[in-house]
Amino acid sequence: DISQSLYRYLASFRRVNYNFKEKYLLHISFRRDGSSRFGPDKQFADFWALGSAWIFSEESFVKNNIPFLSLGKIRGSYGVTGNDQIGDYKFMKLWGSYNTYQNVASLNPTTLYNPDFKWETNKKFEAAIELGFIKDRIFLSASYYRNRRSNQLINYPVTSPPLSRAVRLLSWACLSVSVSPSCPFCSSFPFLSDPLHH
Repeated sequence: DISQSLYRYLASFRRVNYNFKEKYLLHISFRRDGSSRFGPDKQFADFWALGSAWIFSEESFVKNNIPFLSLGKIRGSYGVTGNDQIGDYKFMKLWGSYNTYQNVASLNPTTLYNPDFKWETNKKFEAAIELGFIKDRIFLSASYYRNRRSNQLINYPVTSPPLSRAVRLLSWACLSVSVSPSCPFCSSFPFLSDPLHH
């Protein structure tokens, strides 16, 4: 069936978790992804993430001096992810029916060939602190995170002389960089909704 497209995706994943004395946490992950939606020699890309945390409430000097602190945690992470959600065959030169002349359909290019069409990337950074008091009856958290997207998969019209109309080219180029920083603050008071606590 010529109306169906052929899409192939292949991925491998590795992950390492390390926990030392329930106080120092380390997380490392790596993956290699392949997508048929990109040009030759651009179909595979590597993505990774690194995260760590320090549960300082488990330190003896905290337990001895701040006994009402049930949880104190500082964590951070940084990683790179990919995106191929742009449809099939976008890197190829495609043709489509444009109009008819004497009941005969004509063909015109709809997408230009782009051998450098490749993965969009999103670099994510997050840092946070979590605090629990009185057996976590009061819980506070504050975090900062930033997402930086690059190599964005954007389609835009270009004119290809001597054609009299524009054709669509899906560009891999980093035409713009999107940065989304945020600093959310959260709090909860479980004892307010628990009738067992007075």
